[in-house]
Amino acid sequence: MNKITLLIAAVMLGLTVEAQTLKGQDVSFVNTTQYTPCAGDFNNDGYITVTDMGWLLGSFGCTNSEEDLDGDGFVGVSDILEFVSLWGSEC
Repeated sequence: MNKITLLIAAVMLGLTVEAQTLKGQDVSFVNTTQYTPCAGDFNNDGYITVTDMGWLLGSFGCTNSEEDLDGDGFVGVSDILEFVSLWGSEC
């Protein structure tokens, strides 16, 4: 398994991967930290930020979506209000 495959697998498992690149050398993994995803953290980076807001707004009007924070089966205004209450939180 090559390093790119390992990196993809780590991201899929919800690991945050920090890496450094040295001139002309392979990327070496410095640290991996696993965290528990939380409501509103749609990109699974451990924080609720403007990026997550973009995901929420992109799903506005959709049904059966991960971005449905209130669980009513529809992404709408109440989900946006719930997201605003979570803004800036760290998982």
